[in-house]
Amino acid sequence: MASLVVIAALSGFSIYIDSLQRTAASEAVKGKIESSGLQASQSISNWLGARVMLTELAANAAAKAGNPAGISSAFNNPVLLREFMSTYVGDEQGVFTSVPNQPLPADYDPRKRPWYGLASEAATLNELLAQLRISEQAANETRTRRAA
Repeated sequence: MASLVVIAALSGFSIYIDSLQRTAASEAVKGKIESSGLQASQSISNWLGARVMLTELAANAAAKAGNPAGISSAFNNPVLLREFMSTYVGDEQGVFTSVPNQPLPADYDPRKRPWYGLASEAATLNELLAQLRISEQAANETRTRRAA
């Protein structure tokens, strides 16, 4: 009889210890997942923030340059070339300047492109990005409705 009590007690302790270890392991995994998620979101935020700053740099350089040759020279920046596939601007006269140079049809007019209208209406880059997000959401909703 005493051996049954000892076996029952050891079994109870084993179950209790197993429960504690399972809870501790679950909490540790949960903490690691949360930490990884926070690190990933911070990294993405930093990456996007840097892209916005580079875009502002390019916009300021284009505004100061004032002509297509000056804009090309300003956009021919090692950092911009490394970080972006292309950097481009369309001006009020319909001239499209890009680095690297992109061959376009002779009748190409950037003022007729949706991005030009959004950019010309925006007071700041952040406002433009917000308008682009709204425009993309509307396009996605239209695609979803057409697919249904």
